[in-house]
Amino acid sequence: MYWNDCELIVEPYNRKTQHYHCGTRLLRFENELSISFTLFILDLKECYCARVFSDGTFEKVLSDRSFIQNKHRKGGQSASRFQRGRDEAITQWFKKVNTFFDKLEAPIHLVTSFVYKDRVLSHMSNTNKSKILRFGKCQYTGETGTYQYIKQL
Repeated sequence: MYWNDCELIVEPYNRKTQHYHCGTRLLRFENELSISFTLFILDLKECYCARVFSDGTFEKVLSDRSFIQNKHRKGGQSASRFQRGRDEAITQWFKKVNTFFDKLEAPIHLVTSFVYKDRVLSHMSNTNKSKILRFGKCQYTGETGTYQYIKQL
């Protein structure tokens, strides 16, 4: 870009493809990409799985939402019944996530809340447990959580 006091001259800028997300610049190179690891982000509301490539880009593999109700705030006779139903829904959700793990290949980075980490692992088969390379944490799910986790590495 040049300025000669009369006009602004902008030259074309030839560069490889660039991807931007929230101010973070990720460059994609034309050479052969390899899969570094599979990222699986799990929350009580959603799970998101993506393949992360060697240059930092990723490709969505699967995404699913659970229908677990929020915590019950009011007391009363129905509070304990509601809590039992919610616990059963959480157990069914973790069992469903275990079936998703059967389709994935190692190594997997599992990102989940440490509050539910032991409960997730208790519903996971031994073959799926052996696929997990690393545990991590992030604040979001979906693409935003994937970008956040990759940035932490």
